[in-house]
Amino acid sequence: MRCFLLEVLCVLSVSMSFTMSAQADINDFTNGQVSGKSVYIQYDYQMMLDSIDVLNSIQAFSVDTVLLQSDGSYEVQFSNGTTASITLGCTDPSYTEYDASANTDDGSCFTPVAAECTVPATDLTCYQVAYLVTAEDEDGGISGAVVDLYVDLPQDGDVLLAVSQSMLSVTPASVSFFQSTYGAGWEPVNFGTGFDNSALRQLDSFVTIGGFDVSATPEQVHNSGMVTGLDPNFGDNFTAAPGAGAGWYNANTNNVFGLSQDLTNVGLTGVHGVFIGRFTTLGSELSLEGSTFVVAWNQGSGTDSNAQTVTVCAEVP
Repeated sequence: MRCFLLEVLCVLSVSMSFTMSAQADINDFTNGQVSGKSVYIQYDYQMMLDSIDVLNSIQAFSVDTVLLQSDGSYEVQFSNGTTASITLGCTDPSYTEYDASANTDDGSCFTPVAAECTVPATDLTCYQVAYLVTAEDEDGGISGAVVDLYVDLPQDGDVLLAVSQSMLSVTPASVSFFQSTYGAGWEPVNFGTGFDNSALRQLDSFVTIGGFDVSATPEQVHNSGMVTGLDPNFGDNFTAAPGAGAGWYNANTNNVFGLSQDLTNVGLTGVHGVFIGRFTTLGSELSLEGSTFVVAWNQGSGTDSNAQTVTVCAEVP
Protein backbone atom coordinates (compact mmCIF):
# COMPACT_ATOMS: atom_id res chain seq x y z
CA MET A 1 0.00 0.00 0.00
CA ARG A 2 1.60 3.26 -1.07
CA CYS A 3 0.00 6.39 0.30
CA PHE A 4 0.43 10.07 1.01
CA LEU A 5 -1.37 11.87 3.71
CA LEU A 6 -3.97 14.33 2.40
CA GLU A 7 -5.98 14.09 -0.80
CA VAL A 8 -5.04 10.54 -1.85
CA LEU A 9 -5.66 8.78 -5.14
CA CYS A 10 -6.03 5.04 -4.64
CA VAL A 11 -6.17 2.43 -7.40
CA LEU A 12 -8.14 -0.71 -6.65
CA SER A 13 -6.32 -3.66 -8.25
CA VAL A 14 -7.79 -6.91 -9.55
CA SER A 15 -7.02 -8.58 -6.21
CA MET A 16 -8.96 -5.78 -4.49
CA SER A 17 -5.84 -4.53 -2.68
CA PHE A 18 -4.96 -0.86 -2.68
CA THR A 19 -2.04 1.04 -4.14
CA MET A 20 -1.82 4.76 -3.54
CA SER A 21 -0.05 7.70 -5.11
CA ALA A 22 -0.15 11.54 -5.17
CA GLN A 23 1.41 14.12 -2.93
CA ALA A 24 0.21 15.60 0.34
CA ASP A 25 1.44 17.11 3.56
CA ILE A 26 3.31 14.68 5.83
CA ASN A 27 2.40 16.83 8.83
CA ASP A 28 -1.27 15.90 8.47
CA PHE A 29 -0.51 12.43 9.86
CA THR A 30 -1.00 12.48 13.61
CA ASN A 31 -1.74 9.81 16.17
CA GLY A 32 -5.51 9.94 16.62
CA GLN A 33 -8.65 10.79 14.71
CA VAL A 34 -8.32 12.31 11.28
CA SER A 35 -11.77 12.84 9.76
CA GLY A 36 -13.11 14.24 6.54
CA LYS A 37 -10.09 13.47 4.36
CA SER A 38 -11.25 12.33 0.91
CA VAL A 39 -9.82 9.10 -0.40
CA TYR A 40 -10.65 8.31 -4.01
CA ILE A 41 -10.61 4.73 -5.23
CA GLN A 42 -10.83 3.82 -8.89
CA TYR A 43 -10.58 0.54 -10.75
CA ASP A 44 -7.30 -0.30 -12.42
CA TYR A 45 -6.72 -0.51 -16.19
CA GLN A 46 -7.37 -4.26 -16.51
CA MET A 47 -10.73 -3.99 -14.76
CA MET A 48 -11.59 -1.08 -17.04
CA LEU A 49 -10.97 -3.36 -20.00
CA ASP A 50 -13.21 -6.00 -18.43
CA SER A 51 -16.07 -3.57 -18.03
CA ILE A 52 -16.08 -0.33 -19.99
CA ASP A 53 -18.91 0.84 -17.78
CA VAL A 54 -16.54 1.26 -14.84
CA LEU A 55 -14.06 3.37 -16.79
CA ASN A 56 -15.22 6.52 -15.06
CA SER A 57 -16.52 4.87 -11.91
CA ILE A 58 -15.00 6.50 -8.83
CA GLN A 59 -16.11 5.79 -5.29
CA ALA A 60 -15.23 8.06 -2.40
CA PHE A 61 -14.49 6.88 1.13
CA SER A 62 -13.30 8.82 4.15
CA VAL A 63 -10.48 8.19 6.59
CA ASP A 64 -11.86 7.26 10.00
CA THR A 65 -8.65 6.86 12.02
CA VAL A 66 -4.89 7.17 11.66
CA LEU A 67 -2.94 5.26 14.33
CA LEU A 68 0.78 5.42 15.00
CA GLN A 69 2.21 1.90 15.36
CA SER A 70 5.05 0.80 17.66
CA ASP A 71 7.39 0.30 14.68
CA GLY A 72 6.92 3.92 13.55
CA SER A 73 4.50 3.12 10.73
CA TYR A 74 0.89 4.31 10.52
CA GLU A 75 -2.31 2.32 10.14
CA VAL A 76 -5.05 4.10 8.22
CA GLN A 77 -8.59 2.84 8.80
CA PHE A 78 -11.15 3.68 6.11
CA SER A 79 -14.90 4.06 6.54
CA ASN A 80 -15.53 1.00 4.37
CA GLY A 81 -13.65 -1.26 6.81
CA THR A 82 -10.38 -1.53 4.88
CA THR A 83 -6.98 -0.51 6.28
CA ALA A 84 -3.69 0.64 4.88
CA SER A 85 -0.20 0.54 6.38
CA ILE A 86 2.07 3.53 5.78
CA THR A 87 5.81 3.57 6.55
CA LEU A 88 7.61 6.87 6.13
CA GLY A 89 11.19 7.07 4.84
CA CYS A 90 13.41 7.55 1.80
CA THR A 91 11.96 5.49 -1.05
CA ASP A 92 14.61 6.26 -3.69
CA PRO A 93 17.30 3.53 -3.87
CA SER A 94 19.72 5.96 -5.53
CA TYR A 95 20.24 7.64 -2.13
CA THR A 96 22.18 6.28 0.83
CA GLU A 97 19.22 6.98 3.16
CA TYR A 98 17.03 4.53 1.18
CA ASP A 99 14.73 2.46 3.40
CA ALA A 100 13.43 -0.68 1.71
CA SER A 101 10.57 -0.93 4.20
CA ALA A 102 9.26 2.58 3.43
CA ASN A 103 6.29 2.99 1.09
CA THR A 104 5.82 6.74 1.53
CA ASP A 105 8.61 9.21 0.85
CA ASP A 106 9.08 11.73 3.66
CA GLY A 107 11.77 13.90 2.07
CA SER A 108 14.66 12.25 3.91
CA CYS A 109 16.64 11.38 0.74
CA PHE A 110 19.74 13.61 0.87
CA THR A 111 22.95 11.79 -0.09
CA PRO A 112 23.22 10.26 -3.58
CA VAL A 113 24.82 6.82 -3.70
CA ALA A 114 28.31 7.26 -5.06
CA ALA A 115 29.06 5.56 -8.33
CA GLU A 116 31.92 3.08 -8.29
CA CYS A 117 35.10 5.09 -8.03
CA THR A 118 38.01 4.36 -10.36
CA VAL A 119 41.43 5.49 -9.16
CA PRO A 120 44.28 5.24 -11.71
CA ALA A 121 46.70 2.41 -10.91
CA THR A 122 49.52 4.93 -10.57
CA ASP A 123 47.67 7.04 -7.96
CA LEU A 124 47.06 6.78 -4.26
CA THR A 125 43.47 7.08 -3.00
CA CYS A 126 42.07 10.04 -1.11
CA TYR A 127 38.73 9.06 0.44
CA GLN A 128 35.95 11.56 0.91
CA VAL A 129 33.64 10.99 3.88
CA ALA A 130 30.44 12.98 3.27
CA TYR A 131 27.70 13.76 5.79
CA LEU A 132 25.18 16.41 6.87
CA VAL A 133 25.54 18.56 9.99
CA THR A 134 23.29 21.01 11.83
CA ALA A 135 25.18 23.29 14.20
CA GLU A 136 24.97 26.64 16.00
CA ASP A 137 26.71 29.73 14.66
CA GLU A 138 26.56 33.20 16.21
CA ASP A 139 23.37 33.94 14.25
CA GLY A 140 21.61 30.68 15.14
CA GLY A 141 21.24 27.19 13.70
CA ILE A 142 22.69 26.38 10.28
CA SER A 143 22.87 23.16 8.28
CA GLY A 144 25.44 22.07 5.76
CA ALA A 145 26.89 19.26 3.67
CA VAL A 146 30.40 18.28 4.78
CA VAL A 147 33.18 16.45 2.94
CA ASP A 148 36.21 15.33 4.96
CA LEU A 149 39.26 14.18 2.96
CA TYR A 150 41.67 11.42 4.07
CA VAL A 151 44.78 10.36 2.13
CA ASP A 152 45.45 6.61 2.28
CA LEU A 153 49.27 6.35 2.59
CA PRO A 154 51.14 3.19 1.54
CA GLN A 155 52.57 2.07 4.90
CA ASP A 156 51.96 2.34 8.62
CA GLY A 157 54.38 4.91 10.02
CA ASP A 158 54.27 7.12 6.94
CA VAL A 159 54.30 10.84 7.74
CA LEU A 160 52.51 13.25 5.40
CA LEU A 161 54.54 16.42 4.77
CA ALA A 162 52.61 18.40 2.18
CA VAL A 163 49.75 18.53 -0.33
CA SER A 164 50.33 20.37 -3.61
CA GLN A 165 49.09 20.82 -7.19
CA SER A 166 45.46 20.50 -6.12
CA MET A 167 42.81 20.43 -8.82
CA LEU A 168 39.36 20.44 -7.23
CA SER A 169 36.40 18.84 -8.96
CA VAL A 170 33.36 20.15 -7.09
CA THR A 171 29.71 19.07 -7.36
CA PRO A 172 27.54 21.17 -7.49
CA ALA A 173 29.84 23.34 -9.59
CA SER A 174 28.48 26.66 -8.22
CA VAL A 175 29.00 25.77 -4.56
CA SER A 176 30.33 28.32 -2.04
CA PHE A 177 32.47 26.97 0.78
CA PHE A 178 31.36 27.92 4.28
CA GLN A 179 33.76 29.72 6.63
CA SER A 180 32.73 30.35 10.25
CA THR A 181 32.94 33.96 11.46
CA TYR A 182 34.83 32.62 14.49
CA GLY A 183 37.46 30.91 12.34
CA ALA A 184 40.56 32.30 10.68
CA GLY A 185 40.18 31.40 7.03
CA TRP A 186 41.52 28.18 5.51
CA GLU A 187 44.13 27.61 8.20
CA PRO A 188 42.50 25.59 10.99
CA VAL A 189 42.12 27.80 14.06
CA ASN A 190 39.96 27.68 17.17
CA PHE A 191 40.89 30.44 19.60
CA GLY A 192 38.92 28.82 22.42
CA THR A 193 36.68 30.53 25.00
CA GLY A 194 34.65 33.34 23.49
CA PHE A 195 35.44 32.23 19.92
CA ASP A 196 34.17 28.67 19.98
CA ASN A 197 30.89 27.19 18.79
CA SER A 198 29.63 24.03 17.12
CA ALA A 199 29.60 25.60 13.62
CA LEU A 200 33.33 26.34 13.92
CA ARG A 201 34.04 22.84 15.21
CA GLN A 202 31.90 20.91 12.74
CA LEU A 203 31.12 23.06 9.67
CA ASP A 204 34.04 25.42 9.07
CA SER A 205 36.04 24.74 5.87
CA PHE A 206 39.80 24.35 6.32
CA VAL A 207 42.85 22.42 5.12
CA THR A 208 45.34 20.60 7.33
CA ILE A 209 48.15 18.07 7.50
CA GLY A 210 46.78 15.78 10.20
CA GLY A 211 46.86 17.21 13.71
CA PHE A 212 43.27 16.19 14.54
CA ASP A 213 41.77 13.52 16.78
CA VAL A 214 40.34 10.84 14.46
CA SER A 215 38.99 8.56 17.19
CA ALA A 216 35.64 9.98 16.00
CA THR A 217 34.57 12.49 13.36
CA PRO A 218 37.21 15.26 13.71
CA GLU A 219 36.23 18.54 15.36
CA GLN A 220 38.13 21.80 14.99
CA VAL A 221 38.87 22.22 18.70
CA HIS A 222 41.47 24.52 20.24
CA ASN A 223 45.02 23.77 18.97
CA SER A 224 43.90 21.28 16.28
CA GLY A 225 45.99 21.50 13.10
CA MET A 226 47.35 24.94 14.00
CA VAL A 227 50.71 24.49 12.22
CA THR A 228 49.28 24.30 8.70
CA GLY A 229 50.88 26.62 6.14
CA LEU A 230 49.50 27.65 2.73
CA ASP A 231 51.65 27.86 -0.39
CA PRO A 232 51.50 30.86 -2.81
CA ASN A 233 49.18 29.06 -5.25
CA PHE A 234 46.50 28.73 -2.59
CA GLY A 235 45.57 32.41 -2.65
CA ASP A 236 45.32 34.25 0.63
CA ASN A 237 43.96 32.67 3.79
CA PHE A 238 40.51 34.15 3.19
CA THR A 239 40.11 33.23 -0.47
CA ALA A 240 36.70 31.82 -1.46
CA ALA A 241 38.29 28.53 -2.54
CA PRO A 242 41.78 27.09 -3.00
CA GLY A 243 43.30 28.28 -6.28
CA ALA A 244 44.30 25.97 -9.13
CA GLY A 245 47.47 24.15 -8.13
CA ALA A 246 47.04 25.17 -4.48
CA GLY A 247 48.96 23.40 -1.76
CA TRP A 248 49.39 23.29 2.01
CA TYR A 249 52.02 21.84 4.31
CA ASN A 250 53.15 21.13 7.86
CA ALA A 251 54.81 24.37 8.90
CA ASN A 252 56.43 22.82 11.99
CA THR A 253 58.60 19.92 10.83
CA ASN A 254 59.69 19.21 14.41
CA ASN A 255 56.25 17.65 14.98
CA VAL A 256 54.89 14.66 13.05
CA PHE A 257 51.30 15.91 12.83
CA GLY A 258 50.94 14.08 9.51
CA LEU A 259 51.58 10.62 11.00
CA SER A 260 49.38 7.97 9.38
CA GLN A 261 46.60 6.74 11.71
CA ASP A 262 43.91 4.07 11.80
CA LEU A 263 40.80 5.69 10.29
CA THR A 264 38.24 3.02 11.21
CA ASN A 265 36.37 5.35 13.57
CA VAL A 266 35.70 7.91 10.85
CA GLY A 267 34.13 5.25 8.61
CA LEU A 268 37.22 4.03 6.70
CA THR A 269 37.65 0.48 7.94
CA GLY A 270 41.12 -0.91 7.34
CA VAL A 271 42.55 2.39 6.09
CA HIS A 272 45.63 4.04 7.63
CA GLY A 273 45.99 7.61 6.46
CA VAL A 274 45.92 11.31 7.24
CA PHE A 275 43.13 13.91 7.49
CA ILE A 276 43.91 16.71 4.99
CA GLY A 277 40.88 18.98 5.01
CA ARG A 278 37.20 19.74 5.45
CA PHE A 279 35.05 21.33 2.75
CA THR A 280 31.54 22.49 3.61
CA THR A 281 28.63 24.17 1.88
CA LEU A 282 25.37 25.40 3.41
CA GLY A 283 23.28 23.07 1.28
CA SER A 284 22.31 19.42 1.14
CA GLU A 285 24.81 18.07 -1.39
CA LEU A 286 28.57 18.26 -1.92
CA SER A 287 31.13 16.00 -3.57
CA LEU A 288 34.83 16.38 -4.40
CA GLU A 289 35.09 13.04 -6.17
CA GLY A 290 37.61 13.11 -9.01
CA SER A 291 39.71 15.90 -7.47
CA THR A 292 43.47 15.31 -7.61
CA PHE A 293 46.46 16.33 -5.50
CA VAL A 294 50.12 15.49 -5.20
CA VAL A 295 51.21 14.40 -1.73
CA ALA A 296 54.69 14.17 -0.26
CA TRP A 297 55.53 11.92 2.68
CA ASN A 298 58.39 10.11 4.40
CA GLN A 299 58.92 7.70 7.28
CA GLY A 300 60.06 10.38 9.71
CA SER A 301 63.03 12.70 10.22
CA GLY A 302 66.10 11.75 8.18
CA THR A 303 64.27 9.41 5.79
CA ASP A 304 63.81 9.86 2.06
CA SER A 305 60.71 11.67 0.82
CA ASN A 306 58.23 10.25 -1.68
CA ALA A 307 55.66 12.02 -3.87
CA GLN A 308 52.65 10.66 -5.71
CA THR A 309 49.37 11.85 -7.21
CA VAL A 310 46.18 11.02 -5.30
CA THR A 311 42.61 10.89 -6.65
CA VAL A 312 39.57 11.57 -4.50
CA CYS A 313 37.12 8.68 -4.33
CA ALA A 314 33.64 8.79 -2.78
CA GLU A 315 33.38 5.02 -2.39
CA VAL A 316 34.58 4.04 1.08
CA PRO A 317 36.10 0.59 1.80
